[in-house]
Parts: sequence; C-alpha cells; structure tokens
Amino acid sequence: MTSSAKKKPIIEKLEYDYLINDDISSLNTLMSLYDNKNFRNFNKNKYYIKSYILKNLKKNFWYLSDIDQIIRSLDKTIGKDLDKFEFLLSIKSENKSFNDKKLIDDLEFCAINYYGDSFLFEENQIFTEDNKYVYETKNKYIKKIYNDRNLIANIRKDVKKYSDTYLKYKVLNLDVNTNKQLAFDMDMIYTEDITINQAKEINDKLVSLFYNIAIDVYADYYWKGLCIEVINRYH
Repeated sequence: MTSSAKKKPIIEKLEYDYLINDDISSLNTLMSLYDNKNFRNFNKNKYYIKSYILKNLKKNFWYLSDIDQIIRSLDKTIGKDLDKFEFLLSIKSENKSFNDKKLIDDLEFCAINYYGDSFLFEENQIFTEDNKYVYETKNKYIKKIYNDRNLIANIRKDVKKYSDTYLKYKVLNLDVNTNKQLAFDMDMIYTEDITINQAKEINDKLVSLFYNIAIDVYADYYWKGLCIEVINRYH
C-alpha cells in the first residue's frame, strides 16, 4: 500500500471533523499531512461559493414574496458552512497543483518567455494581468481539471455528501430559522410561511449551484497553486 493510500482514511476523517464538528485542530493536522511549505502561511481572505449561490438563488426564486428574508436566513444559517467547505476545497486544489511538477515546469517556461527571468526574481505574482494571453494561458492549464472526469466526479460526490448530511436539514427547516430570526429582529417583516415543497426546491437548486461553483473554485485555486510554485523557484 502506498503512503498516499495509507493517508486517505486519515485525511477523510480529518476533513469530516473540520467540516461537521468545526474542529480547527483537524484542519491544522490535515495541512501538516500535506507536508508542503506553501501551507505554512496559507491565507484565504476572499470567498466565492456563498455569494454565488445566494445571488443565483435570489434570481431563481425572485417570485417568492419573502425571498430577501430567505436569502438573509440562508446566509445566517449555512453561510459559514459554505465558507468552510470552500476553504478546504482551496487547500486540496492547491496541494494537487503543488505536486504537478510537469505542468509547473511548463508554466515556468511560459512565464520566462512572457516576462523574462529577471521579472521572476523581482516579483511575487505572475499572470495576474487582464489580457487575452493570460486568459488563454490560464484556460490551457485549468482544462486539466475540467477534463478529469474522476476528479469532477469526486468533487460532486463531496458536494452531495456535505449537502445531504449537513446542509439539507438546515435548508429544509428554513422557515423555522426564518421565524426565529424574525422574532428577534423588529426591522424584518414577516410575510408568509415557506412551504416544505418550496424549501425542497430551494435545496435542490442550491445543490445544483454548489456543484458548478465548487468545480470552478477548484480549477481557479489549481491555477493559483501552479503560479505560486513557479514564483517560489525564484525566491
């Protein structure tokens, strides 16, 4: 049995304890198991999944009279849970990119041709410009993610498992959470109960949106990880 195969059940247990039990020590242990110097100062200060899901849920269920209150309640109820999932997803994606040495070599060659080697010694970021060449270069590398059927299937599996075992209950009890929030906030106006069918529709759409944005976020952090590894060779 390979070292990575031996680590798999341990990693899965640590991921579960972090996501479900909010155990930060499990996250720290997980990052140490990845054993990469880049995670020593890992910092994520921008999140995409929650805002994408809430924005599109509001668009999709615009006809509900209390949609604004529903979105606020979802933000309060599962917002931090979505951020936790994204944080873990980002780490897993960058860890994959850090170990893809052939693509890092290839991207380094592209960076030298585009910037010159002296630039790489002086700067700490590459391919952040908004132009056609950077766009096409990024798309060329993240195609590896979108074309990897097994990886996409695993991301979808993780999303579904997290949604079904942890988020679904909160969404289906949205009306309870909304009423509790209304009871303590005099600025919010009660309109009507959310039916169980509406809650199910919201949950189904949430999971569908979650699938899409999780894959995009994974691909984006994979690209960032490749760029980080190129720069680290010069610092």
